[in-house]
Amino acid sequence: MNYKRRLVLPEDEIQRPAGVFFVETAPVNSTAIAITRGNKGQTFVNHTIDMFSREIEIQNMFINDPKGELFASFHKLLEQRGYEPVVLNLLDPSKTHQFNVLGPAIAMARIGDFDKMRDY
Repeated sequence: MNYKRRLVLPEDEIQRPAGVFFVETAPVNSTAIAITRGNKGQTFVNHTIDMFSREIEIQNMFINDPKGELFASFHKLLEQRGYEPVVLNLLDPSKTHQFNVLGPAIAMARIGDFDKMRDY
C-alpha cells in the first residue's frame, strides 16, 4: 500500500499529537450529536479542527460555532497555519466579516481583464 505523509508537525509547536491516527484522504463530512454539555467539543471537535489544520494541502473548513468559542480558541492558530478564518454571524451581523462575493470579478473588470473576470 502507498501511504502518504499528510500530517504536518512544525518544529516550533510545543504540543504534539499523541497516539495513533487514521487519516482519510478522501473528502469527508462529520457530524457529532450529543446532549448539552456532552463533551462534544473536548472529545471530538477540537481534535478534528487541529488534525485538519495540520494537513500539508490546506482545505476549506466550515465550522458551525453559535457561541463563538471555537473561533476564539482557534483563529490565531489557524492563521499561523495558513488559513484565513472568517466569521458569518447571522444573529449579530455587526460581528460578521464583510466580504463581497463579486469583489474579485469587479477588480478584474476595472483593470480590463475580462477573461479572468469570467472565472469568478
